[in-house]
Amino acid sequence: MTQWNKLLKSLGFNESEANTYLASLEMGPSSVQDLAKKAKVSRVTAYAVIDDLMKQGLMSTVQKGKKTLYVAESPERLTSFVGSRVKEMEATLHEVESSLQELKLIQRGEKPVVKMFEGREALKAIEDDVVKTRPKLIDEFVNLDALQTLYPPEERAPFFKELDKLKPRKRIMYASKKERKPDSPTT
Repeated sequence: MTQWNKLLKSLGFNESEANTYLASLEMGPSSVQDLAKKAKVSRVTAYAVIDDLMKQGLMSTVQKGKKTLYVAESPERLTSFVGSRVKEMEATLHEVESSLQELKLIQRGEKPVVKMFEGREALKAIEDDVVKTRPKLIDEFVNLDALQTLYPPEERAPFFKELDKLKPRKRIMYASKKERKPDSPTT
């Protein structure tokens, strides 16, 4: 019985629901008082739990004279219940996946994060961020003369190697006082 209790809890049943459902299976049609005693829950809790289990299609009522008795539905009904639970969870998963970007914005205070960088360490931080986020498109606006003075191309070589592996599409707009040939890279 303990293994079934654990299994029912893994399906989302709380302790009272699992105990009441299993007690009802074992006892057959029973009064709320008898089910509560067997499940070791209060009568008030038993009424609430039975109501929830009935809504889920796992318990029903039987009239015996003037008395209403409660009975667990066939264990096969539990399979159908689990199937519908799985479908609900899959729908929820799909909904969460489609809303991830919105959730990320909420996580950051409901607004996109804007970062301000300065100096050589800032350029290195940007490079690290680019490698980490693996963008498909990079738009770069740069004063090329200032960049090459602050951070020479030969020192940026490891970053360019990583960038070549990622193969993002790049659009670069730069300003420079030096004359460039059309084929000249902006490194």
